[in-house]
Amino acid sequence: MQNVLDIIDARRILPSTSITPHRFLFEWNDKPCFARGELVALTGKAKSGKTYVCSLLMALAVKPHMMGIQRIQEAPLRVLWIDTEQSADSTHEILTMRIASLIEQPIPDEQYFVYNLRRDNWQDRFSLVLTCISKHQPDLV
Repeated sequence: MQNVLDIIDARRILPSTSITPHRFLFEWNDKPCFARGELVALTGKAKSGKTYVCSLLMALAVKPHMMGIQRIQEAPLRVLWIDTEQSADSTHEILTMRIASLIEQPIPDEQYFVYNLRRDNWQDRFSLVLTCISKHQPDLV
């Protein structure tokens, strides 16, 4: 039990705690957004454009700016896309048709790491996702 208490004490944040500022990936209308290490959820009704917004962010990993959004760092980002909902065919089509069209070039294999885990059960997905993150060290998941 003492170990758990030590862990939570180490995680406590006080007004005097020194915190490293966020490092953002993008700017949207001149405002920083999507900080490294932060979890951001996109929610909405079916067919409301969630996958399109994700595709746009993935395209910005290679293309420096589009639609009022720009990548902050000069170098391209490494993207890990793990699809657990769509068929492998749909994932492939979004990658090769939509994202390739947005970046106006063939998909660079060294920037995009795309996996479809739809057929895997939910119990196995977590370890597969962690393995992909460890293997590729992406900037954006």
